[in-house]
Amino acid sequence: MERSVEESWNLITGWLEQHLPAAHQALEPPASPAAVEAVREAVGRPLPPDLLAWLNLSDGIKQATVFGNLLPPFYSPLACEHMLSRYRMMRHVYADMPAEDADKPAGSYSFVWLDSFVPLAASGTDVDLFVDLRDGDLHGCIDELDATEGSSGPLWPSTAVMLSQVADAFVLGKPIEQVYRSGDTDEYLPCVEDGRLSWQPPADRCL
Repeated sequence: MERSVEESWNLITGWLEQHLPAAHQALEPPASPAAVEAVREAVGRPLPPDLLAWLNLSDGIKQATVFGNLLPPFYSPLACEHMLSRYRMMRHVYADMPAEDADKPAGSYSFVWLDSFVPLAASGTDVDLFVDLRDGDLHGCIDELDATEGSSGPLWPSTAVMLSQVADAFVLGKPIEQVYRSGDTDEYLPCVEDGRLSWQPPADRCL
């Protein structure tokens, strides 16, 4: 079931409040218009309405190391200021590498970070979750970029679908299925251990 961003977020936050109250308290309030505009200005193109809707509800997570990972398998949403700093850093890191895939449709493979990628969530490693703002049917899809292998293939077609599936996993116990460009498929359900949220295969589910 796909819901609006607000409906999904209300279900997610309600679940966190019940199962992980400390994590619920770690959610940041809505992003300021100035913070959102700073991200949009840096990227140089409009942000998708569903991403804006999420930022208007919460500006990431504080103390992510205490919280765990809100997004499977190991991602914590970034605040606007960290989206901005990560975006600038990635542009600098890849500045000397040819952006051969910049004009390909959204969701297409890219080995390098592109100016049309917006950092969405951090893993604490060299793998980034991003929103793909290239043109095409999958404009606004959620993908991940591995520093050594490039993009993995769209994990969700939009921010709204991602949040709807997270809400389904929380309240309905429906596994989130991620299909990668390689053809591999992973499934995840939420796991709460020692006051932290993680994601595990259904067979290893601890909640």
